[in-house]
Amino acid sequence: RTTQVRSTVMAVEGSSPPLKSPAAILDGVIAAGAAKAAMPPMKIFVLGIISGCHIAFGGMLSLSIAGDVPGLGEDNPGLQRLLFGALFPFGLMMTVATGAELFTSSTAYVSAALFEGKATLRGLAKSWAVTYLGNLVGSLLVAWLFAVGHVLPDSAKYTALAKVSKPWEQVFVRAILANWLVCLATWMAAGCNSLGAKMVAIWFPISAFVAMGLEHCIANMSIIPVGMLLGAPISVLNLVVDNLIPATLGNVVGGVVAVAVPYTLAFRYCDGDAYGGCAQGMRAPVAIDEATEPLSGRHVGRKGPLGDSASARRRVRSRDNSAKHRSTADDVVSISPGPGGGGQLDGQLDGSSMLPASNGHGDAAASTMAA
Repeated sequence: RTTQVRSTVMAVEGSSPPLKSPAAILDGVIAAGAAKAAMPPMKIFVLGIISGCHIAFGGMLSLSIAGDVPGLGEDNPGLQRLLFGALFPFGLMMTVATGAELFTSSTAYVSAALFEGKATLRGLAKSWAVTYLGNLVGSLLVAWLFAVGHVLPDSAKYTALAKVSKPWEQVFVRAILANWLVCLATWMAAGCNSLGAKMVAIWFPISAFVAMGLEHCIANMSIIPVGMLLGAPISVLNLVVDNLIPATLGNVVGGVVAVAVPYTLAFRYCDGDAYGGCAQGMRAPVAIDEATEPLSGRHVGRKGPLGDSASARRRVRSRDNSAKHRSTADDVVSISPGPGGGGQLDGQLDGSSMLPASNGHGDAAASTMAA
């Protein structure tokens, strides 16, 4: 019976929840972002080429099918856009499943690692620049292959023309919205523990941004050039100035400002533990007394642009919770000599004494979900 109970406990402890807690997702994103920033440039470049190919395949699939339905764009443009959106996400699915490097999702991941002090500005710049270059090479390669193979319908030319005909500020705003959804897709996928769940997490946001006609700089690196190769009157200057520059800048804003910053603030600086609540979230953290907390000099952690890293706050919280457990045990139960030399319990063991200490912010539940 003891062996059976022990096996059951080990199975429960070793199992992973189908979806991680939001705080645990942020931890995983920060770790992944730190790994991206520390990756050798050549590895980033090769994985960037692979991801550029993946995203280009998604765009080519959408153009070859949704763009080859005669009259659909005129009679029912909403249905055509829905068809575009339904087909496009498989490119990002391949990138996530194979560990390739995509510039747009890195804007959120590496930024989160930077805010936590796990990455440097130099590492961020290296990751972004080399990934972007690799994505461009992969996108152009697939676009060229599809143009040479005459796979796409002539309608691909008009799709490319439409993308370079929008006002600069319109492309910029649409790009913010696009990468907001792209980064949320990869963020949610990071919290899933099965391939099927990751695919579902990716499909809805990606299909939404495509169906709404938003702008993704990496996707445009293949969609516009393939139209150019098919004869669309677009120059390289039009491609870069009228689309790639505003789309890239908007994608950066969407990934950093709309995703990385709010989630880092919420789960690192507004958790109500080390700072005493979100209203005081940007104030100085609680001081650690070296006399009473003789930790090494590393306990403070590296300092990022948003303040001290969470490692010190977690140790302070762990110390406080341990003190609560000890004080509760001392107050509730004590052994004193009883009649006949035996021992008796001074105090009452009611149901509340068996509950774990709580700091009022749901830390116990969050820790259980993150385990």
